[in-house]
Amino acid sequence: MLEMQQDHTRYIIARHGETVLNREHRWQGMGDSPLTEDGAKQAEYLGMSLRNYNISRIITSKLPRAIETGRIVAHINGIRNISSSEYLNERNLGILEGLDSDEIMKKYAIDFKTITSRDIDVLERVEAWKPFVKRIFSYLEEIKREGYKGTTLLLTHGGVLRAIFNTLTNTYDQRVIFYNCSYMILHTEDENCTIESINTLDYMRSR
Repeated sequence: MLEMQQDHTRYIIARHGETVLNREHRWQGMGDSPLTEDGAKQAEYLGMSLRNYNISRIITSKLPRAIETGRIVAHINGIRNISSSEYLNERNLGILEGLDSDEIMKKYAIDFKTITSRDIDVLERVEAWKPFVKRIFSYLEEIKREGYKGTTLLLTHGGVLRAIFNTLTNTYDQRVIFYNCSYMILHTEDENCTIESINTLDYMRSR
């Protein structure tokens, strides 16, 4: 489990805004599509909601949907320190990318609850669950070692948030849904990384 020193360091992990493929209920993985109009509004809503956290830097994944969301949040919060890392990319879903849940269930006999679980590891080009989780936590360890003081926003993907949540709560078989622009705050306590809070921030439902 990730260990961090007791200081003023805080990490906020957020999902990107709604994309065209999200609206069509298709699994994206490493594929991509642009934010919808609502997705851009979600990003603005996220930016406004995070104002009180005094975010000093933003790190996004390398995928355009995360970068676009990060830029919107950065603009609202006046943040110039923004970069990206492939370690925050979504899980590669291989042959499942671009399909919706019904197509996946019919073609591969996989039910909805296991689409993003370890049960899909055997499918072609799918990034295995354990290496996926290791990638994420290795990166968190790396940025922790930088000794950066302040609040960092990591703008990433639903699968990344699920991997962090399932690992830190030991609920590996639980299917957790993080809506677009939901975010999770990680806090240091007794040298361990713990989840301080989760905000679903489901803009589409809060309108």
